[in-house]
Amino acid sequence: MMIKCEHPQYKTNPKYICKESDGCSERKNPGVQDEWMENGDVSLYDDTRAGVLMVFFRELKAADAGTYRCGVNVSHYTESFTELQLNVTDGVKYPNVVNKTAHLGEVNIICRIPEEHKVHFCKEDDNHICQNISTSTVTEMNGSSERNEERVFTVSISNVSVRDAGVYWCGAETRDTHLTFISLNTKIQLNLI
Repeated sequence: MMIKCEHPQYKTNPKYICKESDGCSERKNPGVQDEWMENGDVSLYDDTRAGVLMVFFRELKAADAGTYRCGVNVSHYTESFTELQLNVTDGVKYPNVVNKTAHLGEVNIICRIPEEHKVHFCKEDDNHICQNISTSTVTEMNGSSERNEERVFTVSISNVSVRDAGVYWCGAETRDTHLTFISLNTKIQLNLI
């Protein structure tokens, strides 16, 4: 699960996320800006160009559910934050893991997402962070409705070379005023032969 908290008016101010049920006593803060930092099972990135805090939960557990504050320190005495509710459904096994073997050239990857959401497709880097893929790499992303509640997307990647092997993620993206939620529900291990 990835959460992006936007604070465009405070681009360079330090940002944080905390759980309200803990009284926000433990604020997860990258400590540095413009690079990924690990904090337990969570990775954080304070992007000063965009004014966004990116929070990547590697493996959601039932204990992670609850109300969070995603905030920014405006001054020594003032902060601005947005509350968000994180729900974790018991018994739902994510991610769905797919092993895909392909030849050099072009590869097609199939993803399923809920009907009302935008598709999100990314590649895991060496730090196990899901990085967006440029649109020049993905040649086509077509979706069709298989059932009322779900869409099937085929992601086509052209000019596939050995460097494209690795772990890809597909999921659903929803957006609110200052928050973006990305639920990464399918993990694709791409092997090339």
